[in-house]
Amino acid sequence: MIKIGWVNTKEYIKEMECYHAFWEGQNNDNHHLNFSDIILFEKWCKENKIKKWYLGSYNWTYIVGNLARWNPNVEVPYQDHKALFKNDKNENILVIQPYYSKIDEIEEWANKRGIKIKEDSALSWHCPNHTTLIEFRINDKELFRQAVKTIQDLAR
Repeated sequence: MIKIGWVNTKEYIKEMECYHAFWEGQNNDNHHLNFSDIILFEKWCKENKIKKWYLGSYNWTYIVGNLARWNPNVEVPYQDHKALFKNDKNENILVIQPYYSKIDEIEEWANKRGIKIKEDSALSWHCPNHTTLIEFRINDKELFRQAVKTIQDLAR
């Protein structure tokens, strides 16, 4: 059975360590995980009261709805190094950390879908100083719950 669902953020740190260890083992010039990455992540978690990370596959096109499933035109612009979190208010936060992005294009995409966004280059923990942290706050909790249930059913 595939493990899927909300877990403690410590699991995300373990996943980051595995991801960066893999790239470090490839003998390339990519940045590898260091303590500044973890410190920035923990700072972001504290500031946003993040309690959980979504472990397992999820499909963003389910979350945006409007019969857009599997439509490649619905993908989040500039998505790279994405992760899904939940704060103490049960708000769902999708995070992307692209190396390059145009915030006006991302804002336009989000506004059409009723999604709040926030940008912060200083707190991006994936390759600090090389990426931008962009948060998508998902307002429609019922739609999100339905999406997660659908994905969990598919994983069984």
